[in-house]
Amino acid sequence: VHGKLTYNCTLMNSGNIEKVCEGANNLGSPYETEEGSLFLVSQNGDILRLQEGQLKTEIHLGGQPNGITVDKSGKNIYIADMGHQAVIRKVDEDKQQKVSAIVKDYEGVSLLGPNSIVISDIMNCLYFTDSGPVSYTHLRAHETPEHLVCRLLLEKKK
Repeated sequence: VHGKLTYNCTLMNSGNIEKVCEGANNLGSPYETEEGSLFLVSQNGDILRLQEGQLKTEIHLGGQPNGITVDKSGKNIYIADMGHQAVIRKVDEDKQQKVSAIVKDYEGVSLLGPNSIVISDIMNCLYFTDSGPVSYTHLRAHETPEHLVCRLLLEKKK
């Protein structure tokens, strides 16, 4: 039917579903590293790591982290944060953690609010979307094109 999407879904045996963890705040964007660590974002501004069956705060950003990805080394965590209107990187170097915004604008205009992020090992870059909260997006539609998909090239690997 034109203009209408239909989905055909088959529900598998619900006995295959297992609870891994739960949290008091809205959890999202699960990301598992090659070492088996599971990272999640929480709407209270925390980046969480599941360790030994317990959720532990990796970093508290404030803001509203929506998406997360981790590079293969496990040293760089990239976060799409709608509240800070930025892509944020947490890097572990020499036993110290550094957290900084690495993208805050596109062509001189502030981002609306990055919400999804993925790392491409093939292209050595980050892809992220910037659509912001719905009501805020409409207020700023004249400043930034809605629903951007952006690419950020990463530093060459040594």
